[in-house]
Amino acid sequence: MCSNDTDVLVLLIAHFDKMRCKQLWMRAGTSKKPKYIPVHTVRESLKPVVPNIETILSFHAVTGCDTVSFFAGHSKKTAWKTFLAQPGLLDSLGSAELNDTSITSAEKFICRVYGSDEESCNRARVTLFSKCRASEALPPTSDAAEFHIRRAHYQSLVWGQAHLANPALAPIEQMGWNIVNGIVEPKLMSRAPIPQSCAVMVSCGCKSGCKTNRCSCRTAGLPCTGVCKCEGNMDKPCQNMGIANQESNVRQVVE
Repeated sequence: MCSNDTDVLVLLIAHFDKMRCKQLWMRAGTSKKPKYIPVHTVRESLKPVVPNIETILSFHAVTGCDTVSFFAGHSKKTAWKTFLAQPGLLDSLGSAELNDTSITSAEKFICRVYGSDEESCNRARVTLFSKCRASEALPPTSDAAEFHIRRAHYQSLVWGQAHLANPALAPIEQMGWNIVNGIVEPKLMSRAPIPQSCAVMVSCGCKSGCKTNRCSCRTAGLPCTGVCKCEGNMDKPCQNMGIANQESNVRQVVE
């Protein structure tokens, strides 16, 4: 087998047990610097750590491939450590009919990749946001994650049945895709990315107790939150009480 495509290597590893051969080599690299990968050796080394070898198909799909996006800031190597720790979270992805249990389990895996022990991406976002994580370091919303999981499930089904002449596949429109003018496009979400009430997010960097209009939260008439720099300052604790300060804020501006 000659290929430079990672997808091909993953397929060979997942389907090796179905092949009637003792050894299988994949040639990669370039003509001047070829690289020979012993697929049989890789497969043998994975037996102790990945009981269900076909779950590497769902792992590869859900963490990013040609048809499914990847998680920003999280490489395959990082995600692989999570997978080895809890491979069972992806057992039902790509191996049966997708249901709520399968989606919930895969969503837990996404949370673990982002370093959260929460059960849903929405809860993980709240927890990580309260720890002052940047927006790009947060996991997708549960809504967006479900469409991502559906696309990964569909791709895993395609790969898992690569040895069959007539694979059984669900309608692609039910698997996180839309068909627009004959072109297949990913459906990213069905809800607004943030609630209307959170359209404007304010936080301050105060270190002096938030007593003046230099505090952006105080000026906006909002209470300080866990993402503000004043949080936990014992020497000069926050004195911003949010909406209760609106009247005094206006008076200070007028004066």
